Amino acid sequence: RPSSCGSSWQETLMELDDLLSLTAESQIRPPMPTSAEISRMDEALGWVSWIQDTAHRRVVLFWMMIHPLSGQHRYSWRQIGEKMGRDHKTVKGWFYKGVAVITKKKYT
Repeated sequence: RPSSCGSSWQETLMELDDLLSLTAESQIRPPMPTSAEISRMDEALGWVSWIQDTAHRRVVLFWMMIHPLSGQHRYSWRQIGEKMGRDHKTVKGWFYKGVAVITKKKYT
């Protein structure tokens, strides 16, 4: 039985007419974080230094990179694996080990 109609295309952020009508004053900018959000980010970035293994720390930092407008990760697991010279499943495991180090140190 066929599935219902659908599309695998992602939603576009802006229509072409909207893009053509942009001026210097109306540039697309990410929302400005509050001072509390910046403080929380600084604290969380400090946690990454608790990861002793350099490769695990790099993978965690790669995964933390998120596009400010779309909210999507900048690198997929496969791209991180290519950058690290390892299989994507391996680097995903490294990520979980890095997060486990942070969790253990933070909550014990």
